[in-house]
Amino acid sequence: MDYWDAGSTGLHSDVGKAYLGKENGKGGRSVNEFLKGPISDALSQNRSVHEIARLISNDFKELIAEADFDALADTHAKDIKNRKPMGKGALSAQEFGKKKYEHYIRYLQDCIDYQEGEGFRDWSRLADCLLHPTPVVGNSTRSLEAGAPVHQEHVVPLRCINHLVIEGLVEKRSVEDIQAFLENALKIVIIHKDEQRHIDHEMGWKECMPNGWKIGDSVYDRLEKAERKVNVEFRTPTP
Repeated sequence: MDYWDAGSTGLHSDVGKAYLGKENGKGGRSVNEFLKGPISDALSQNRSVHEIARLISNDFKELIAEADFDALADTHAKDIKNRKPMGKGALSAQEFGKKKYEHYIRYLQDCIDYQEGEGFRDWSRLADCLLHPTPVVGNSTRSLEAGAPVHQEHVVPLRCINHLVIEGLVEKRSVEDIQAFLENALKIVIIHKDEQRHIDHEMGWKECMPNGWKIGDSVYDRLEKAERKVNVEFRTPTP
């Protein structure tokens, strides 16, 4: 519920989908309908986070065994109680940005904690929704041609970003290091549709970086190493 008052249209339902999937709950409601109905009502009645978590667990799929639910809730109760309100004006822009990165990292940590041995069912689009707007840093030369069909390309694929953050969490990298990587990797360039097809399909880099790429290397490596190199005109940052 950290981002209920975030003010980003649809953000709460996107986060819900990331955790609960896209199927309707037992009551026949979608995640969005459930958040705007029962959860909104529970929040207005000042019901406890424990009760709200129980509503979600009962109406959608259970992430943990029933026997573990109360113990997990008690473990996090103190943390939840000590959080500051996050309504309008409660946080500065910098503080709110930091909270969004922490929320995204916590989601991927949940994927690790509750899906051990099952393979990760992480939702690749969460970073795009939760950390929006992703800065557009430049245009390829071809995308600037008159009438060119264009595409907004994440310089590091979102699926790849999720996997790299999960690896970092498993390797016990600090939240600060992971946030620094995210700030560097979450960028968009506008490219020609032909350049997108070349990178994604001909080079095979739709969800990955070139072989041998590692955190710290150029985030534009796919554009630079494509057989038909994508020349980008970078924009001057706004002061």
